[in-house]
Amino acid sequence: MENVMLKYVIDAAVAFGPGGIAILIWYLSERSHHKSREQDREHFHKIELMINQSMTEMRQDYLNNASLVKRSQELQQQVLDVFEKNLAAQAMLAERLSRMTVCIENNLFCPLNRIEKAAKGPQS
Repeated sequence: MENVMLKYVIDAAVAFGPGGIAILIWYLSERSHHKSREQDREHFHKIELMINQSMTEMRQDYLNNASLVKRSQELQQQVLDVFEKNLAAQAMLAERLSRMTVCIENNLFCPLNRIEKAAKGPQS
């Protein structure tokens, strides 16, 4: 097989001369270079697709984080509202307990004392 190829190369060299051989070498080199460029294009296209996919994922992650921040701010506001309501309820409870303490100290829960104090009128 190699002898047959060598025979064709020698016949081509004799038939085309040095200029023809130079053009043949240039053509084969250009064809190889073209294949290499096509492979490079395919490789860079794959890289571009991977970068675009990565950017899309990063964009989605950013949107997810933004919505998470909004939800955490809403939750924080709800916790603050509960805290304020709890504080108001404790203040109301403290006021009522204070009034109850005064009533207990004045013994206003006993029916006899209430009737007796009402009969005496306001005391100073």
